[in-house]
Amino acid sequence: MLTLDRQLPALWDGRAVTWSPFELEPPMFICDRSKRRNGLHIPTCDRCGHVGQKLRAIGLRQPAPGASEPGEYLRRHRNGSPIYAQEPAPAYRDLHATRCPACGLDQVCDAASGEAWDLDESDYGPEGSVAP
Repeated sequence: MLTLDRQLPALWDGRAVTWSPFELEPPMFICDRSKRRNGLHIPTCDRCGHVGQKLRAIGLRQPAPGASEPGEYLRRHRNGSPIYAQEPAPAYRDLHATRCPACGLDQVCDAASGEAWDLDESDYGPEGSVAP
C-alpha cells in the first residue's frame, strides 16, 4: 500500500531526480462540459475515485549521458574580464508527479516524451523507476 509520506523515486531510468515538495494542484479550466462545474475541471483519482485536487511535485532530472554535450561558454568575472569555462549539460524539470491525497497513488508524466505512468512498489526501490 502506498503512503502519503513516501518519497518519490530518486532515480528515473538510471538518472538522478530531485523532486520539489508536494503542493496542491491549482484548479484548471477545461472545455468538456460533462466534466466541469462553474468552468473548473473536477479531477478524480483513477484508483479510488477521490474527487478533488491532487498533490503535485516537479522533478529536476539530470541529463542522459551524451544527450547534450557540455560545452565551453563565455562567462564574465566579477571584474568584467572574460572567462571561458566548461559548463556541465543542463538538468531539466520535465517530470511531473501527482499524488492522490486519499489513497496515495502516484502518477508521473514525462514532459519530454509525453508518456505517463502509475507508480507501483517496484518504482520505489534502490534502482528507482526503470522502463520495463
